[in-house]
Amino acid sequence: MTSAKATYTGGVQDTGLFELDRDTLPSTCPPNDFAGLYTVGGTNPCGSDGFAFVPDGVASADTTYWAGGGSKDAYDPALGPWMWSSADVAPSKDDIDNAFAAKYTLTSGTDKTPFIFFGADRFATSGDAQMGFDFLQAHACLAGQVTGGQGVCPSTTPNQTANSGKFVDPDTGVPVHHTNHDLLVLVNFNNGGTLGLAGVFEWGGDTTPPTGVGAFTQVLFTTSTTSADCATISDPNDFCATSTISGQDHTGDPVWPYTRKGVTGQATYVASSLIKGGLNLNRIPGAAGACFPSFVAETRSSAGPSTGLSLQAQLKDLAFGAFQPCTSTTVTAPQLDTTGTNPVPASGVSVGTGNTGVDVFDQAVVTVSGPSSFGGTVTFSLCGPTATTSTALCGTGGSQIGAAKAITPSATTVYSDAAHLTEAGRYCFRAVYSGDSSAGVPGSHDSSAGECFLVNPVTPTLGTQAVDANGIAITAPVNLGSEIYDTAALGGTSYEPGSGALGSDGSVGDPSHTVTRNTKAGGTITFTLTGPDTVGSTTNCNTAATGFTPILVDIANGGDGTYGGPTGSPVVGFTPAAPGVYHWKAAYSGDLPNTNSQTHNGDCSDSHENVTVKVPTTTTTRQFVYPQDKAKIAAS
Repeated sequence: MTSAKATYTGGVQDTGLFELDRDTLPSTCPPNDFAGLYTVGGTNPCGSDGFAFVPDGVASADTTYWAGGGSKDAYDPALGPWMWSSADVAPSKDDIDNAFAAKYTLTSGTDKTPFIFFGADRFATSGDAQMGFDFLQAHACLAGQVTGGQGVCPSTTPNQTANSGKFVDPDTGVPVHHTNHDLLVLVNFNNGGTLGLAGVFEWGGDTTPPTGVGAFTQVLFTTSTTSADCATISDPNDFCATSTISGQDHTGDPVWPYTRKGVTGQATYVASSLIKGGLNLNRIPGAAGACFPSFVAETRSSAGPSTGLSLQAQLKDLAFGAFQPCTSTTVTAPQLDTTGTNPVPASGVSVGTGNTGVDVFDQAVVTVSGPSSFGGTVTFSLCGPTATTSTALCGTGGSQIGAAKAITPSATTVYSDAAHLTEAGRYCFRAVYSGDSSAGVPGSHDSSAGECFLVNPVTPTLGTQAVDANGIAITAPVNLGSEIYDTAALGGTSYEPGSGALGSDGSVGDPSHTVTRNTKAGGTITFTLTGPDTVGSTTNCNTAATGFTPILVDIANGGDGTYGGPTGSPVVGFTPAAPGVYHWKAAYSGDLPNTNSQTHNGDCSDSHENVTVKVPTTTTTRQFVYPQDKAKIAAS
């Protein structure tokens, strides 16, 4: 991505961020110079955005040199291919002792101008050489490197035997490519500290990066043998370099171990020992927003100050190390909305009554370190539903929920589209940030246990009422011989899971996939009559009334409603054979996974379900066979 140009118009040597003089001192910050950054140490010392120090060693202590015919600046690292070896091919004047680089950002209001500062020192100072500094957006390491060497690949890097001697990705072991906006700085570094022609080159032309199909183009120039020197250059300028010269006092410089040819023990700088420089990234199209995790210092022979800046000449020594901490992290959490304040509770969320379902979103917080601007997208996927006892995560697979969401500079919070869930169970999100290869930002993802959540079934209501043959609530004792009925009002059920969309069974919807969901809750309601008891007693609460068989009502696709009674199918009624207090009970089976079971009056405490059956106080009969008579029977 291309960052907007800041308003800084001064020279790279006048930023106040970093000293571009002819030494590396002081050893404290500020003012900032390489000695201070080295003393403080770490990846971001002295307010820098990144710092690299590579102790390359010299002569037999140096284990990394260029090798092979493809080890040239004009070539892509993977396609050249760039090759390294421990075989010493560097003359003493091309032998790098230490290499270093730092990145800073000059901030003024909303304006940000990024700068890279670079440097190296060498073993012998008596000859001309060309120094180069590569800044790569690919994370790289040296495959097959001996343990303890600079740029060593971790032991976990695969394919090291097959790709030994190449520059590879530490995670995959695959040779890395150039990426558009990779940078190469070349400076002719001459005997006595004189600087020759210099230039900055930018890689471009790769239309489907990173494939390595492209080329370097020179984007910053110097026009004479002296115009590159930071000590003599005038503003405005975007790039310069300088070197130690004769007549300087180099006491205590450098502060790090330094070996100079012909000197025993710790040496100090002399003319042409050190080269350092800087460049304004805002003046290089597309480079201001890039991140450079890999740094290479290189040498080749140079015939003198006016020698051209050939990219085809064979390279000699190399010093390789990690530079800018270009990383991304993705941290996620399922949410009930996109406010960021309503996470899914640990206990879960209800699947919802009726046909409502529930919408759940995934929140992804992407944090990028390194570049000042970057892009990329976050893709959200959902796995499930699974059993609530499952411990599986959504590391792979699942269904993509909605469209990928674009992000802008860190820290960025984005939300998935709504995942419309119609089935109770366990679900897990996965959020994957693509990274931004054009800015050197790697991708990241989160599919941890924190991405998992429960959708719970509803627990319905079940209210019952004993009624008479007319469906009227029974509120007084009824005579022996009367049929008594029961009704059950079922409410708060949930439709059965939907189908035809996403998820493991088609029950998950998103803005582009609509769930078909037409089936109401089913199951059965079982009516039971117990007793008889005396008034106020529940002794026979669990004893079925003599002659009564439980009545099962199937409510397939019925959902909420009133069932049973004198007009139900089947009729829920019974004529008790003896007086006493009878208790109706009802039990709904539920319709999992979305609707739980429910019971009512299990302890016979609901007065609406108690029916008192009595013997009539007077019974009158008439005989219709002549001769007639009457008899009146009174209860005693």
